[in-house]
Amino acid sequence: MVDTLKNKFKAIKKIDDFAGANETEMTFAIKLSGLLPGDLSSLLFGAMDISYKKYMIGSFLGTLPLAVVYTFFGYALRNVGEQPWVVAIPVVVIIVFTLIAGAITKKLIAKTKTAKENL
Repeated sequence: MVDTLKNKFKAIKKIDDFAGANETEMTFAIKLSGLLPGDLSSLLFGAMDISYKKYMIGSFLGTLPLAVVYTFFGYALRNVGEQPWVVAIPVVVIIVFTLIAGAITKKLIAKTKTAKENL
């Protein structure tokens, strides 16, 4: 299944190419960034034969910060009449998390390319 998807989508090929050595970090970055819907990323990582333990650690750590932010965002929307500026805080935090996940992914790509060149 993954081979078919890799041939069809270049992004999945890139994920599969450097996920092998960085399973926990890759799972963390994908879950934190929210680039793929949760079920789709879970299906993809399962099909890529990523270690279950590493997947669970990366997935938990990647989804926890956004769960807290989304909860705070919902609370802020509930009280939007009192302090409308509070709604901006979760939006900024979500953008920051996405940028952090992008930076982590870039570092992982560079790290994997360096490791492959040294082989």
